Amino acid sequence: MKNEVILYIAASLDGYIASEDNKLDFLYETPDPQPDYGFDRLYSSINTIIMGRATYEYIKKHSQGQWKYAAKKCYVYTRDPNRFSNNEVSFVNTPVDELVKQIWADRPGNIWLMGGGVIIREFLNKNLIDLYDIYYLPTLLGNGVQLFPQGFSKVNLLLESCSKVGDSDVLRVVYRKKND
Repeated sequence: MKNEVILYIAASLDGYIASEDNKLDFLYETPDPQPDYGFDRLYSSINTIIMGRATYEYIKKHSQGQWKYAAKKCYVYTRDPNRFSNNEVSFVNTPVDELVKQIWADRPGNIWLMGGGVIIREFLNKNLIDLYDIYYLPTLLGNGVQLFPQGFSKVNLLLESCSKVGDSDVLRVVYRKKND
């Protein structure tokens, strides 16, 4: 099995992953029952999670003191990794391509690139994302944190699938990096 970096994420239809004030309320506004977004499938297929500091802080704030990703090795990108201390995650500011090489040397397997936008842009600049598994919710936010912030080089993709998620109005789009 090939090691892959997988961007698995939900966004508004206009391409935002959080509101202007970094809230994710729109993610929970889909009607009940909650559609199956394939989280269990993804989680069982990865060994490592990489996220940005703002994403980490959001998860910590909303996790009632229990780190929900303890079964996986987690890396959090931050400008000042020495400012943080936590046994549950590793705080890093290593160049993304070097970190990915290090991870795969130490523990081969898929990596979930959780987000946010800033770290996604860094991975795009190095063309490190192999699979884009994006769930578009039927909401237009108008502004906020962009899924793909400006400032990265062109990336060519191949469409693997596009489907409606269950009986919801959520659209799942899966792209694979095109090896030119």
